[in-house]
Amino acid sequence: MSTPTSSPDYRTGKICYIEIPATDVTASAQFYHRVFGWDIRQHDDGS
Repeated sequence: MSTPTSSPDYRTGKICYIEIPATDVTASAQFYHRVFGWDIRQHDDGS
């Protein structure tokens, strides 16, 4: 008898990562926060 393997628990309806090209990152982040309530995080590598 084999042991069942569990699959990842993917949640539907949530965005976990997206790249948005912008020349003014701060203004773009503020816009998306106001419009969609998104919290924008920038990584040390610029991504």
